[in-house]
Amino acid sequence: MGRLIHPSMVNPHAMPFKLNFSPAKDFRLPGHAVIHVTGPDSQSFLQAQCMNDVNALETGQWQYNGWLSPQGRVLALFYLIKIETAHFLLVLPALDPQKLIDGLKRYVFRSKVTFAIESSGHLLASFGAAPQPDGPCLQIGHGEGSRQLRLGSHSGNLDEDAAQRWHEIDMAIGWVWIDQAVQDLWTPHMLGLQQLKAFSVSKGCYPGQEIVARTHFLGKSKRGLFGIHGAGLQAGALLSLDGREIGRIADHSGDGTLAVAVLPADIALGTVLDGGSVIGAAVTGA
Repeated sequence: MGRLIHPSMVNPHAMPFKLNFSPAKDFRLPGHAVIHVTGPDSQSFLQAQCMNDVNALETGQWQYNGWLSPQGRVLALFYLIKIETAHFLLVLPALDPQKLIDGLKRYVFRSKVTFAIESSGHLLASFGAAPQPDGPCLQIGHGEGSRQLRLGSHSGNLDEDAAQRWHEIDMAIGWVWIDQAVQDLWTPHMLGLQQLKAFSVSKGCYPGQEIVARTHFLGKSKRGLFGIHGAGLQAGALLSLDGREIGRIADHSGDGTLAVAVLPADIALGTVLDGGSVIGAAVTGA
């Protein structure tokens, strides 16, 4: 299997972060884990638990996806890849993969599905239009701004600048690395995940589906995801305006100068907060 594609080739509009898009060779992508989900009931299990429509995936396709609490709050975000019938991969940023597996296992019941953390392969990333890969390769976006993510047999180069650039691009398009500090805080709409087509409102039941659908069909979310510039920014930190708490940082760059935060949807760009300045917005509301 070669390049894995997103069925709708999502190429979302990015926040106006200043990003260096110079091409790079394969580099190691830290902070990510790969989980194999296999078994004859793996697809039906994932369809019932994940917020996106797993049944819509063909072999060799991937989608943005996640797992919600019954209250519709995001517990984890991940890429979901269909390798073949009864074999899926979850590429999970930021979180402990075993804790996610333990959480999902509570709902397995009699389903024939197994989970395993990838231990021999290495997650490698690259920028720009890459040659056709030898093995599975997840392509994100298309054209000059495309990126590739693949499971390789070698560990790859440790390139901290490239890894930070990758993280900043993820934040700029609204793909938040949900870590333990910010689990169970926001609905998908508050994170602007409709821009990435990361959840479904029509596939049927899954944890939190009623709340997601109600927000989608009955009105806009009052909160949205915004880019923040500052110093010492950290995920989970509260943000204030004139001494009043108005939001929280969802994700931050390695050097703490860039972040994305969930703030009131009507906040003006350029607003100076206690801790950072608002520099851009992803899609907000329904």
